[in-house]
Amino acid sequence: MIKNLKAKYERLIDDLSRETDERYKQYLISRPRTLVHQNLIFDLEHLDSYYDCQGCRQKRRKAFCCADHDLELTDRDIAEIEKLLPAACAAFPGLARQVREKGFWEWGEDFERVMRKKKSGECVFLMPGAGGCYLHAWALSAGRDPFEVKPYVCALYPLAVILIGDEVVVTTVNRVSAKILDCGNGVHPCAQKRGKKENHTLVQSRAMLVRMFGEQVYKIVCDRAPGND
Repeated sequence: MIKNLKAKYERLIDDLSRETDERYKQYLISRPRTLVHQNLIFDLEHLDSYYDCQGCRQKRRKAFCCADHDLELTDRDIAEIEKLLPAACAAFPGLARQVREKGFWEWGEDFERVMRKKKSGECVFLMPGAGGCYLHAWALSAGRDPFEVKPYVCALYPLAVILIGDEVVVTTVNRVSAKILDCGNGVHPCAQKRGKKENHTLVQSRAMLVRMFGEQVYKIVCDRAPGND
């Protein structure tokens, strides 16, 4: 019974029993390229990177963002997609064929609602070839903001925002964070150490970061990750 443990050993057991996400947070804080600002922890080692999603599709690679994983949907995600789906199907007959019989989501193994996948393992909203995302393309054609149309996790990619206790970790989907995100072994990080300025993670994700944390915090992060200058 824990009440009979001496305080010293109670602390030792508590330390060994610490959850993986708590240990991950401490690991990040110990890293030289981590920025801690109030309760925000920015993993600059991975945020200072470059993503070229169009290049990925041209090479016909299956990136983690578009295939081979279960994308969990929120109530808001499903409601928003259901509203726009008729118009998107009218604009893209290929999408209409994909969702006509089974819709765009299904029940997951743990009774969560996940995005339906094609037989190839690709997301049902992924266009053939190098076309990109049907939802993103429809939003642009309709004058809508893709961030407001696509599922939250899709709009966030390549960012990953993880709540650990009272802290918020901001990183990317990578082989380290995959252990916390429960991505399994199918993660294919697309990050490069060098690339065009417009492909820098902080440049591509500017709108999302500003929405979530504000302009001032975004500037502080950019000042510490000079690769996007």
